Amino acid sequence: MPLGLFAQYQSVRSFTNLRYSTLKQSVSMKKRWLERLRQQASRVAAVVWFVGAGATTPLLGADSFTGMLLFLLGAVLTVVGATGRTWCLLYIAGRKNQELLTVGPYSLCRHPLYFFSLVGTVGVGLASRTLAIPGVAAVAFFLYYVGVIRFEQNRLREIHGAEFDSYLQRVNALIPGFRTYQSAGQTREIFIKPVVKGLMDNGWFVLAFVGVHLLGELRVQHLFFDWWTLL
Repeated sequence: MPLGLFAQYQSVRSFTNLRYSTLKQSVSMKKRWLERLRQQASRVAAVVWFVGAGATTPLLGADSFTGMLLFLLGAVLTVVGATGRTWCLLYIAGRKNQELLTVGPYSLCRHPLYFFSLVGTVGVGLASRTLAIPGVAAVAFFLYYVGVIRFEQNRLREIHGAEFDSYLQRVNALIPGFRTYQSAGQTREIFIKPVVKGLMDNGWFVLAFVGVHLLGELRVQHLFFDWWTLL
């Protein structure tokens, strides 16, 4: 190839690579912006839901047998959710982008952290002693995390390739399948700093459960809003 044509070819190739790199960065920035927007919106929605849960009068009666049963079930689910999230953090904290986890809680389903978050959120909602409040939370959770799970699957496929595709075929996305459980062995390295941060996040589930209950008590004493009566 003549030197002039080769130089032109290299120039065009460099320009094309630059355009592709710029486009890729633009798409990546847009994804990150959408993810931040989604997170901020979810926080606002969580606050509104929390206040609404405390301002709800249970149709079945807060002190009825059903009301007490819902409250106790909520307490159990909140503890299970927080404990399950802690179990997941012992595996995933500090490793999220470094390795594909397929053992322990991550052999039950691909997103156990989200599953236990759902369990804990429903538990917090049951502190209102209604079925409507946790029901709204569950529906909103699924609507929100459908996009999050799809985004994470694409990211993990880019990082781990065929290994992730094999994992995807074996293990459910969100609903645990106990037949696929695999133990991680007797020892495992733990990264303290991200685990501690995750444990502090888990504490919000317990605080939210107590908070919904306290707001309900204030509502009974006419010291907080009484917006509606729900089943």
